[in-house]
Amino acid sequence: MSVIVNQQMENSTIRPGRTARFRELIVWWADRLGRHQVPLRDKFDDINDLLSPDAVHHELIQEIVRKVYCLNRCGHLNAAITLEDTFTALGRVREKLLKSMRSDIDQIDLLDNIGWYTRQYFGPPQDEPGVSGTIRESVDANAVDHDMRASS
Repeated sequence: MSVIVNQQMENSTIRPGRTARFRELIVWWADRLGRHQVPLRDKFDDINDLLSPDAVHHELIQEIVRKVYCLNRCGHLNAAITLEDTFTALGRVREKLLKSMRSDIDQIDLLDNIGWYTRQYFGPPQDEPGVSGTIRESVDANAVDHDMRASS
């Protein structure tokens, strides 16, 4: 199944009228970042079968994938996803990484690269209300929102 998705995703980005899919995004990441970073199993039918355990940053990539799946409210691997929910998920993981004493620069770099490729997957930025241009902007916006709620 992933071979078919790989062929379909070879040079594509999301175009108007086309729906972004969770499975396609993960395959997109794996093809661009390398299977050592996003090690997809040859056959996968649900979230638990998606990744093999030999990723360079296995716990991180597993957390990223699960957070994107959950925040996009996916019930299956072919569920529709949005840029906004995906960036929110990535922003939350990034914020957690930056606060952790155990994270390293390679993990942050991987997450930033995933954010960059995610932006590429969804296509050129358009005037979408509430959609940030980068993960950093998403984290900053969440922090400001959190600070505003805390001070109220």
